[in-house]
Amino acid sequence: MKILITSFTYTPNKDGVAEATRSMAEGLASIGHEVIVATASHKDRKEGKQNSVEVVSFQIGNQGIWKIPKGREADQFSRFILSCNPDILINHCWDAWPAVLSQKIFHDISCKKIQVSHGFSQHIWTPYFKPFFGLGQLLKGLLWTLFMYPGVAKSYDAIVFLSGCGGFGRFFDQTICRWIKHPCLHVIPNSVQENKYTDRAGDFRIKYNVGDGLMVLCVA
Repeated sequence: MKILITSFTYTPNKDGVAEATRSMAEGLASIGHEVIVATASHKDRKEGKQNSVEVVSFQIGNQGIWKIPKGREADQFSRFILSCNPDILINHCWDAWPAVLSQKIFHDISCKKIQVSHGFSQHIWTPYFKPFFGLGQLLKGLLWTLFMYPGVAKSYDAIVFLSGCGGFGRFFDQTICRWIKHPCLHVIPNSVQENKYTDRAGDFRIKYNVGDGLMVLCVA
């Protein structure tokens, strides 16, 4: 099966979305599928196959849900999606540029379309010190959430959430999908395989000369 995965970030980036996308892509490739990842360019990334996954980069950055990327690279991305002709298209993140661009040509793509949600924040107020204190962005986000998001969600054949939580916070997209009775919702927890870490020898504090002082560990 030919699977095309899109993400605004990918290895060598080490953020959560990049790692989740890499794990999915390499996992599907390891069981025999042809996997292609379309993502943003990175100066340290080598083009071509990486761990059996074909990686194709585009010089496009996130511009938000109201600013659809335009220009030569955006056009090349859209043409690439159409020419790729996958059996399955998987978009990571609702408001990332690959999802926003590919959604515009969903009517020209006959494959199954899947969204992997990494959270939802369009309805959450982020205060800014600049004029209007971020209330303008909040209003735009609320309008998109109420009037645009239900249609976007329905355009996907299946939606995957990383947690079974709902509510009105960062899992509000899952709540809306239940309200509109989306026919195909799945929860696939984002976790690690313990056997990959059990053979790690040595004491972390000694190795990095932390000593007995207070240490804060951030797990992303």
